[in-house]
Amino acid sequence: MKLAKKVLAAVMAIAMIAALSAMAFAAAPAVNFEFGNVSNGTVKVNVYFDDAVGLKSWDVTINYDADVLTFKSMSKGADAKQVENTADNSFTDEKNTSEAGKILYSGYFKENLWDAKTFADNAADAEEAPVNINDKHFHAATITFTVNDTDKASTDLTAAVTTFGGVDTLTAGSATLTLKATPVPTESKETESTKEPEGGSVTAPTDKPNDKPTEKTTDDGQPTKGHNGKGNVNTGDNMALVAAGAVVILAGAAFVISKKKK
Repeated sequence: MKLAKKVLAAVMAIAMIAALSAMAFAAAPAVNFEFGNVSNGTVKVNVYFDDAVGLKSWDVTINYDADVLTFKSMSKGADAKQVENTADNSFTDEKNTSEAGKILYSGYFKENLWDAKTFADNAADAEEAPVNINDKHFHAATITFTVNDTDKASTDLTAAVTTFGGVDTLTAGSATLTLKATPVPTESKETESTKEPEGGSVTAPTDKPNDKPTEKTTDDGQPTKGHNGKGNVNTGDNMALVAAGAVVILAGAAFVISKKKK
């Protein structure tokens, strides 16, 4: 029985570690960007609040390269527009673009950024204007830029959070906007045996078996990758599931040991 108690104590300790690990890897509220394609000399940049349920207000500075981009307009995002269809909540935002290369973006909710169910249940007219908001990836705004430097392949946008309310933290980082795809050079090598001599022709060489294993590639011909190549990525949720599975296995072992000691 003493051994069984020790095993059970160890299992409980591991379970606590797993729970803390899951909390550590939980996504924190953040400001992020997503980009559209360059079309007719303009590009759209979507601003999102990710995993920010509870957010009440914010002041964010968005920085961009004024030599490459020129601010054209800014409008409410798809989710922000739907907040106006609720009975008890609202979304107010404003921008200041007086300085080239900077956008001061501020705003607030009348209540806060609710979860999706609360928004849906609070629709002022669910039949005429249902409220379907993505609370995990809240589309707050869309910025339209004019592209000045057409020779530039990419440019960076960064965000800095000045103040915020309603959540414990609100982080912001940077993102790279691709303005045009970089062509991949292709090499065409002719062997001496396949070149056609002057005044005549040659017989194509017989194909030889290739002992080299075939490398798996993506649709665009690039080798598959584990992270940015859209392969399997070990996210915080995956790690939490692995930890939980380990706890279940150890708990089963502890139960078997305790039964044998009786």
